[in-house]
Order: sequence, then structure tokens, then C-alpha cells
Amino acid sequence: MLRVLVLLLAALAGCGGEVVPSAQSAVHVEDTGSAVVVRSTAATVRVDKGTAALTLSDAAGGTLTQSAAPPTLMVGDTAQPLLRVRSVQPIMNGVELTCDAGSGSVQWTITFLTPRSVATRLRPDAATTVTRVVTALQAASGEHFYGLAERIVDAPSASISDRQASEIVPQAVGSLDRRGETITMEVMPTMSVYTPFFDSSRGYGVYVEGTMPGRYDLAQSDPNTVVIDFEFDQRTGEYGVVYFVGGHDTVLDEYTALTGRPFTPPRWGFRHLRWRDQHDIGTPAQLDGVDMNAELVEDVTMYETLGIPVGNYEFDRPWTSGTTDRGQPGFTSFDFDPIRFPNSDAMLGALQRRGYHIFVFGAPWALGDNAVDAAQFGYYAPRNNILIDFTNPAAVAWWTQRLQTLIDRGITGLKLDRGELESTVTELVNVPDRATDIFADGRNGREMKNDYARLFAQVHYDAFAARLGGNFLHYLRAGYAGSQQYGIFWGGDTPGTTNFGFGQPTDLGLRSAILSLARVAFMGFPIWGTDTGGYYQFGDREVFARWLELSALCPLMEIGGGGAHAPWNMPTQPAYDPDMIDIYRTYVTLHHELLPLIYSLALETHASGHPIARPLIFDYPNDPNAADLWDEFLLGHDLLVAPVWHTGDRSRTVYVPQGTWIDYWDPGSRVQGPQMVTAKAPLDRLPMYVRAGGILPLEVSSAVTGNGTAASAGRLTIDGYPMGVSSFVLREDEGTSTFILSDAPCGGASCVTLSVSPSRRGYVVRLLLDSVRSVTVNGQPLTSAASLATLDLVTNGWFFDASAGRLWAKFSTDGILTRLVAIR
Repeated sequence: MLRVLVLLLAALAGCGGEVVPSAQSAVHVEDTGSAVVVRSTAATVRVDKGTAALTLSDAAGGTLTQSAAPPTLMVGDTAQPLLRVRSVQPIMNGVELTCDAGSGSVQWTITFLTPRSVATRLRPDAATTVTRVVTALQAASGEHFYGLAERIVDAPSASISDRQASEIVPQAVGSLDRRGETITMEVMPTMSVYTPFFDSSRGYGVYVEGTMPGRYDLAQSDPNTVVIDFEFDQRTGEYGVVYFVGGHDTVLDEYTALTGRPFTPPRWGFRHLRWRDQHDIGTPAQLDGVDMNAELVEDVTMYETLGIPVGNYEFDRPWTSGTTDRGQPGFTSFDFDPIRFPNSDAMLGALQRRGYHIFVFGAPWALGDNAVDAAQFGYYAPRNNILIDFTNPAAVAWWTQRLQTLIDRGITGLKLDRGELESTVTELVNVPDRATDIFADGRNGREMKNDYARLFAQVHYDAFAARLGGNFLHYLRAGYAGSQQYGIFWGGDTPGTTNFGFGQPTDLGLRSAILSLARVAFMGFPIWGTDTGGYYQFGDREVFARWLELSALCPLMEIGGGGAHAPWNMPTQPAYDPDMIDIYRTYVTLHHELLPLIYSLALETHASGHPIARPLIFDYPNDPNAADLWDEFLLGHDLLVAPVWHTGDRSRTVYVPQGTWIDYWDPGSRVQGPQMVTAKAPLDRLPMYVRAGGILPLEVSSAVTGNGTAASAGRLTIDGYPMGVSSFVLREDEGTSTFILSDAPCGGASCVTLSVSPSRRGYVVRLLLDSVRSVTVNGQPLTSAASLATLDLVTNGWFFDASAGRLWAKFSTDGILTRLVAIR
């Protein structure tokens, strides 16, 4: 105790020595005289006392990043950098420094939140009117920066012209690495997922706390410097930057532990979602003997006729009745328009009986009937007569009551649109963003500019969670740090045609969707999808086909937008397109077959923040060929996906990383990485490769994809690609199952063994093998079937398809560890 007290006094006097803030703390503080060093078991922060420059290092002492200049307070246009450290005060898990800045002083706390997360927070004295804070970090040669925003081109304001190159006439620009860009940190339409957080290839991440707007210059103005320039929050009087230490997965784990773990939808939420931008009013058609909207009836009956799996169904705006004096039709109440949707209760019942979960469009608007209460009781946001003030508890309670009437009608999810702006007939109306716009909780428009999207998500999440627990799903267009806790996201109005759907067909919207999927992987938004075909009516059937292929491998597969977006009613010839019907059915079916894998990954990402669709750099961080590779990804760790986006292409170059990889469609073809290969890509094929040793859990119930037949229904299909020893942990609501695949000698023979942890279920196992002599389960022989058709008729057995080089085996487990052994 005496030693600690002496060291504390020494530190306060500016002398050298180590300070232990708490007997329970693993954080140590040392004042060397020239510097203050704060150290955890995983990272070290060093602040030079003479210059206030900061250096972040890993546990081994390797520098991760360091200041290019000391933190700088902007007082109007006058820069007041921190000049020196005047005093050092140890605190729990860190230190508080008093620094000079201009004629004033700043309290600078450096606190380890976890061994790998360190928060640095500036609190200027009250006499200094700070408007912005600038942080400058050195950009090392070859350093890559990831994350921040999904849109391909930064937009400095919300005007239409500034969206030109992202979503109106998209350009072939942008890559995974953000180095050389400037990015404005303000939530903008319509590609509206942002977070003030980037991840560096050097093993660290940086997150700016709070919700104030800002700007990143990622070594654009100066190739050696990253500049982070954010407005200062006068109300809180504090500015914080949090540094995370570790690889990409570790940094995301730390970031989402701080800002909120990603929401996990119920399992049914991962089935594909069908929607139309508008269900037209017209002559009703009958479904189950009842008159209903003809386009709804068309969707349901065509799915049944064509054998397309039942998924989820969304009614977009306009789904309620009427228009308003504010130019927004179709969202005036929470009742279906009886003209557009006659017999709506019967309509919802017909969908539910078929297994659909139903979504409706939602927005942060009080219009029509709802406008009466909003105006009377003051529920609107400041300077606005459309957007609701979700900081007002009375407004939230009122809105929640209205939202929950949807649950009573069987609605189990919302498409939450327009969380970042509202448009009227004549103008765009942003979330109130002036310093003079004061919301109910005292925050102003500068603070709310970015946080409104998160609040919008939280209010709707809370309303449904109060009634349904976790058995619901909202998907959103706009998001900011923390929004990931409350729903999943889609990529805004990505175009299949230019000029708001009135221009020429384009494949560049699909290109931007692939890029956005890669970017959100680094942002803590792991469940993301895109309007298949583009939000506007696509004009090129190839674009639609390739977009279907991409969407099938996205965590969220949603199909809809302007026009039918359906292969039986194409804008191209033939309108009823048999080839497109086959592609549509195949890739919707494939997405549903992958649900065990996708849902397992979603449960894992809720615990870790790790992405589901993973740019290769996550799994191959030391591979320079993966550092800026945006147009390939891994679904999990074993399935490599290489989407085709360019119209006319029937092959594409694929980078295959280290290891042995097997062509998903042609399992006899193996590639040894790392190398570039040319993959065949006819219009109906999405290039995919499985890692040798990979294990893919599938839910198969038809013969559409070739992964099984109707006899596979009710069993879990396990696709195995034996090489050495590998494993897969399947996460489900009921718990976890572990599968271990081994290819090794046994008793003088060559054996492939699949071990299944104790469970009670039926399995169809498909193993890629060159030959099979016999198969046993827990030492008991399985009966050989004469054909696959014969195998379909029995409960247990096996068949070796020599032409495909694949063993098929059926068996059930009875709550004990089970081993299937194939002897070659």
C-alpha cells in the first residue's frame, strides 16, 4: 500500500515510476518523465508529455498507429492543438492528463474499457468554445482502411445531384480499401448505413464516440496522414475516440461489444422476401374463393404453380389508404386500403396459412389520421410536420400503441424506410439538423442528424419485442453506430436502370451492391441484402439473373422493386421467360437450402460481431491479393462466392486463396491456391468453390438444385469435402452440434469418418469420395442401396454415385455420439 501511494505521488509530481490504479486492475500506468505509458495485457498507449502525441502499440511493442499531430481543438477557425501534458492523475483502468491548448486547458482521459479497447476522451475547460476536434494519425505505407459507409461515392450533402455517381447514374468506382477517399460522416439517402468506425490492416480500429457529424480524410490530402475532423458536442462537453487492437474479427468483436451486438432474426426471417414497390389498384382476382388484390394473387399462385419455395411477403407503400396535404400517399394510418387491398383480413390469412410471414412498410411519419394527434400533442420533430420526435416519451408511447395494432393483425415484421430523410412533392426534408432544432430530450439537430436513424430503429424494435419477444424482424435502410442491435439492413435504392428508373439499363448497380456487401462486413452490420434487380424496374434480364445469384448468397435475400420483378412478367422478351423462371426458382431454393448455415453464422455473429459474408481479407489477413478484393467473399469460412456482374460475361477471373478448393458445381474440379483461375459462368451459374475439408449444413426438400430430393425433407443434409481433419459447429435455437470430418487410414484401409455430437435427428450425408466399399454407423453396417431412387425409399442406407464421385448416406442419431465411417 505504501509503495502504491509513493508511486502515485511520484506520478503527480512528474517523476518516473509505475502506478497501479487498482489492485484488481490489469492496467498499469507509468510516468517516465518524458512520457505517460498506459498498458493492458494486449495493448499500450504512450503519450509524449512534451508534444501530446499518442502512440498505440500491441502487446509485443509493435506500433499500430501514432499521431501525425497532437489532438487539435478548433475554436471557430483557430486551431488550438494540445501542447504539452502538465499533470498526470491515475484513475481506474487508466489515467487523466491535464494538457495545455491555446490559452486554455483540457482534461484528457485514457481508459482501457477492455484489454483491447482503449477510450481517449477530451474535455476542454468551460471557457473554451470548441466547435470541432481534429485527430491526425500517421498512415503507414501499404496500410489499408475499411468500413465507414456502404455507399460507393461519398455525398457531402443530401441534395439529389450529390447522389449522382452512387445511385442515379452509378459509376464503376470504389473498392474495399477506403484509402485515398474522403468520407462525410452524415447519414445520407438512400445508401444510408454509416458508422464512425474504420478498421486498419495494421491490426487496429478507430471509433469516434457520439453522434455529431464529421469527416474522414483517409490519406487523400496527405498520403501519409489520416485526418478525423468531427464537430464538438457543446452539450456534453466531451469528445471521445476509442481504439481497438487486434485482427479484423477481434476488432469487430470489441466494437460491437461497445456499441451493441447485431440483432439476430428468428430462423424464418432468413427465408427470401418477396415484395412489390406498389400493388396496383385494379380488378380483383380470387384466392381461396375470395376477391383480393390481383397482383398479390399473381405472386402467390405463380409461386405455387412454378414450385418456388414459400418465403416472407412485404406490402410496401402505398398499403394504407389515401393521400395527405404533405405529398405522401399510402401511409396515413395502420389499416389496409380497402380499395387497393379488398378483404385484407382474408388476404393476410391466406398468406399465413401458406407459411408466409408478413411485413408492411413503416416510416417515421405522422401523416393522415396520425397527423391529428401529432399536431395536437406536439409529437413532431422540431421545424417539421412529418417526422416524429422519438426522443419524446409521450410520442413514443403513442406511436408504440399504434404499431402494436399491426401485431394483432398477424404482422411479424416491418420494412423501416426513410429513417434518414423525408421527401415531399417539391423538396427534400432532412432530419432537422440545425443547432437551433431542439428535440424533446434537449439534444439539438447536430446531435440528432446521425442518431435519428438509430432511435427510429429502437422504438420499432421495442414496440414489437414487448409483444413478440424475439419472434419478429425489422429491416432498415438507414443505420448508424448502434443501429445493428435493432434490425437488419438493405442497401437503399440501388439501380437496375439509371435516372430514377427512367434511363438506360445498367449493370453498375449490381456492381455497387457487391461492393456494399463487402463494406458493411467491416461496419458491424453483418446481415444485409439488396433490392434484387435494383429498386427501379430493371431493363436487362442478365442483370436480374446475376442479381438473383448474388442475393441468394447474401444473408438477406429480398426480391422486389418497381414493376413485377418476376420471371413470369419480365420487362424484356419473352415476358414469360422459362430460362429466368429456372434461375429464379434455383437460386431462391438454394438460399433456403443454405438456411442452416446462414442461421448458424447469424447466431455466432450475435455473440461476436463477425460478418456472415466475409471479404477474403478476414480469413487471409496476410495475403496481399486479398487486401483490396471486394468482388469475392466467403459465406462462413468454407464457401467461396465470386459474383458475376458485368453483362455479357460467361466467365470471370477468380482469386483462389491458399489451400485446396473444389468447384461447387463441378466437384471433380480442384484448384490449388493461391492463384487466379478462370471460372465458367453461364447465365445460370454463380462461380462458387468449397474449401477442401469444408462442411456445409443444408436444408433440402426438393430436387431443384441437385442437393437432394423431396425425401431429404425433415433431415439435415451434411455436405462434406474430406481432406485431413476439419470441423464445423452448427448453432441452432436448440443448442449446438459439432461435426468432425476426418480422412485417415484405419485398420489397413482408407477411411473417411464423420463424427456427429449427440443429437436426435435424421441426416442425409453427402461425402465427396473417389470410391466406397462399405459404410458403418457406430460400427454397424448400413445397407447398400441400388440407386438414389431406392435410397429415397428407405430410412437408413447408402449409395455411391460413381459418376459424381459422391457417397450418399441416410441415418438417424439417438442422442449419442455417432460416427459414420466410409471405407474405401
